[in-house]
Amino acid sequence: MKPNTAMYQGARRLPYTHVATGLGMAACRQGRRVRFYGAASVVNELLMAQKELRLTRMLGQLRKLDVLILDELGFIPFTKDGAHLLFQMCSELYEKVSIIITTNVRFADWNSVFGESNTARYPTL
Repeated sequence: MKPNTAMYQGARRLPYTHVATGLGMAACRQGRRVRFYGAASVVNELLMAQKELRLTRMLGQLRKLDVLILDELGFIPFTKDGAHLLFQMCSELYEKVSIIITTNVRFADWNSVFGESNTARYPTL
């Protein structure tokens, strides 16, 4: 399976979480390794892993996935450190793991999620 990234963006009333979950379930039925995270939850786990000096291990575990689903990106604001770690994770997984992202934040407004310093690098996600 060639890794791809899909982003479902739009108003909150649209069922993007349902679509992403359905895609994840279909991948599971094909024997793929899938992980579903709420974006805020994965940021909290990344921050904890960094604090406990196990970030490299966590990223290694995520690299073993076939599909990673990040739900509701930008729904809850991240700290600067959290946003940096999320961006680092996505960059690390790019072209290695298929990533599905759901969000109600317009792509043009992602600087509010990741911060201004990473804005120029967004196309790599």
